[in-house]
Amino acid sequence: MRNHVDRLFPPQPPEPAPECAICADLDRKRATANAEGDYSRASDCNVLLRQHGKHAR
Repeated sequence: MRNHVDRLFPPQPPEPAPECAICADLDRKRATANAEGDYSRASDCNVLLRQHGKHAR
């Protein structure tokens, strides 16, 4: 039996789609959360960006 730890890196944060007001709003909220050190809220914004639509990259 091998003793090892698999390390998974977090995925890249999603990028907002150009010219999408919802994506832009979530991106602003994420930037504010990161600047304030509220990484839980920033993560929530990432989830919402991913769920927003297929155009979110």
